[in-house]
Amino acid sequence: MDLTTVEHNLWAGEYDGAVSKFYDDLAQIIYNAFKFHPEGSIIFNEANLMLACF
Repeated sequence: MDLTTVEHNLWAGEYDGAVSKFYDDLAQIIYNAFKFHPEGSIIFNEANLMLACF
């Protein structure tokens, strides 16, 4: 899962009436960023910013 896929799903109506699916997809992106990128990296830091808004 990545942000481009989430954007595509939004425009395609994949999340219509399925807020929990949207939430799950964003949570997966954040989880993967923390799991696969070292603390202090740009991606890790951006995931922290996303989490703060989440």
